[in-house]
Amino acid sequence: MKRFIVGLVVLMVVAAVAIQAAALEKVGLMLEWFENQTHIIFSAAEELGYYDDEGLDVSIIAPGMDSAAPIRALLSGQVQIAYTEPSYLIDMVLHGHDLVVFGAFLHSVPHVWYGFAETCAWETPADLNGLRIRDFRDFPQGMWLLKVLKMYGIDPDVDVEFVGVQPGLAPLDDNAVDVTEGYIVNEPYAVISAGHEVGFIHAGGLMDAYGGLLITTREQIENDPEPIQAFMRANVRAAEFVAENPQAAAQAVHRRVPSLSVSEIYEPLKLMLETVYLNPDSGMVGDFAVSAERLQNTVRWLYFIGYLDAVVDAETLIVRGFEGR
Repeated sequence: MKRFIVGLVVLMVVAAVAIQAAALEKVGLMLEWFENQTHIIFSAAEELGYYDDEGLDVSIIAPGMDSAAPIRALLSGQVQIAYTEPSYLIDMVLHGHDLVVFGAFLHSVPHVWYGFAETCAWETPADLNGLRIRDFRDFPQGMWLLKVLKMYGIDPDVDVEFVGVQPGLAPLDDNAVDVTEGYIVNEPYAVISAGHEVGFIHAGGLMDAYGGLLITTREQIENDPEPIQAFMRANVRAAEFVAENPQAAAQAVHRRVPSLSVSEIYEPLKLMLETVYLNPDSGMVGDFAVSAERLQNTVRWLYFIGYLDAVVDAETLIVRGFEGR
């Protein structure tokens, strides 16, 4: 009799778990790159079970070196949510696709100028006057960065010396340059891991432009908005956990992405919490509200550098009420 009761209890537990799993709604999220430190809020929400708590079975898909893939996957119906840079969204809208933004993930472009803090006493681009800078002019972000220099009174042809060297720590170690540039996610970490204090200027933050957006179709919003709302509620919860417990969040993400050490996640995270994750309008991490003014400014920047042939009205791309709060 006891064996029967024990067996019955086990079957009931298994059945309950199976029913719960079956009840989870499948949602596909495609990233713009390999899963890395940038995506820590998504990774933490999945690892800590926050998506499950909202009744979602979220598949986080990383396409590798193809930032246009999320939009293609969204348009083909492979996923319900795309996370990528604003340029791909706006280009597709200009080509007639009815896509919308429901959340701002990176509130600024994650591009920085950085160097050894002990040798670089600079705080704004104006302080780069007379310094040797790694040559970034042939890179996609080069026009953006040149514009930022000019905004701060620097003539790129006269006031700085561009040096053709590889990115990373080596040119700084070799004293080939005073300042180099890269993404706040990983390059400055090389300076920290080498035992130096990193000094940096968040160039992307001076552009007042978005670095990463959450995108879906207007059809999804009109016909089935609840999965998007649930997804964002979980993200808000994860963002608050990450902000309050960065070390624990880094450990959770390491369990999900073991190729990244806890230090590789934690050190850049400290910088990102002060910059790209912080909504400048509210001063809060986890506030995913989209500013029409900032999105419009993003469109203008992309038009200025020649990526877009026309501009769009940013307000028409935003759907409200999906901030997760």
